[in-house]
Amino acid sequence: MLNFRLEKLHKEERLILQRSLRLFLSAILLTLIFTSNIYASTAGNTGMTGLWEYPTAEIPDDGSGRFGYTKNSPYNYYFFDMSWLPWLEINSRLTTFDTINVNEYGAVAPRGVDFDGRKYMDKAIDLKAVLWHNRASNKLWYLPSIAFGMYDIMGTELMKSHYGVATWRWDKVALTLGYGSDRLNGLFGGFEYDVTNWLTIKAEYGKLDYTRDIAAGRNILNESPKKKYNVGIVLKTPFGLEGSVSWQRGNELALTISQKINLRGPYIGRRRINYETPGDPRPANWDDIDSNELISRIKSGLEKFTRVRDVDITLLELDHGHKLILAYENYGYASHAEAMTRVLVVLAAVMPETEELLLIAKNAGVPIVQAEFPGT
Repeated sequence: MLNFRLEKLHKEERLILQRSLRLFLSAILLTLIFTSNIYASTAGNTGMTGLWEYPTAEIPDDGSGRFGYTKNSPYNYYFFDMSWLPWLEINSRLTTFDTINVNEYGAVAPRGVDFDGRKYMDKAIDLKAVLWHNRASNKLWYLPSIAFGMYDIMGTELMKSHYGVATWRWDKVALTLGYGSDRLNGLFGGFEYDVTNWLTIKAEYGKLDYTRDIAAGRNILNESPKKKYNVGIVLKTPFGLEGSVSWQRGNELALTISQKINLRGPYIGRRRINYETPGDPRPANWDDIDSNELISRIKSGLEKFTRVRDVDITLLELDHGHKLILAYENYGYASHAEAMTRVLVVLAAVMPETEELLLIAKNAGVPIVQAEFPGT
């Protein structure tokens, strides 16, 4: 029945339908392939972006963060982490210690006495400031992102430390090297490897000084670590839920579960896709519209129906047709795939048939992702 109806359509109408179908299928393919968020870094034990015990020089995307829980006995972390500025990450956490019991009034119990499972609790705030973020990591991989920060900046300061750290990222691999004071106790380093969109491997090495972890006059960790390295994996879901399993201190299986959030929307998980397009008729061919008018219509459509900005458009006339190059910066979508999909939908509504289409996603003016679509 569908083939019968297509035969009756006018030739130009069939071409428009076919072009729209190709663009739609390309959009679906993008969504399936690029399922990772712009922000790919993961949480450390305390919730702050990092390896396991040690930080990296990366932070969540502006307005993004996570909340969650880590079980790394005797430490239990409940955290809420957020990037409030493009260069500033703030982590708030509540930590309980399995080895120190308290009564209902908060008084520390004698060793071996358990008051209905009540544990000593400590509140803390951690800060990280990024001095330099290498956004063109694939091209300038030798230039690291650089950050400094502080753990436990107020209150009891049970786990206080200051640090400086550098992270080199190239494609799916990130290497970190830093130096920390107090609890971090000198040089540390590690790596991350994104095996797939849903699996990351992390490992680190350092001389973390657990003897400084003292609450109510007692050592929180009652034994010395058997190993100075920690290693584990992070499992990710498309809707922002992450879980990790790691082997730490040579004798402890640690677990973390966290949920990413985005204050720019959606708050949790993925946004329901509702594509809008300009209502003006689409020109059938290039002779029906002036190039300057087409550029104006494209920019107007993108401004009205998408959350991309800093749009640059170049039109090239080829021997076999036309090529459109469109560069933009995504400021409102959680992934490059969704931003490109929405741009494609607008282009399908306003642009004549194009032999070649090149989309370039920028960040701070630097190209970071591009996709080419022949014969749109």
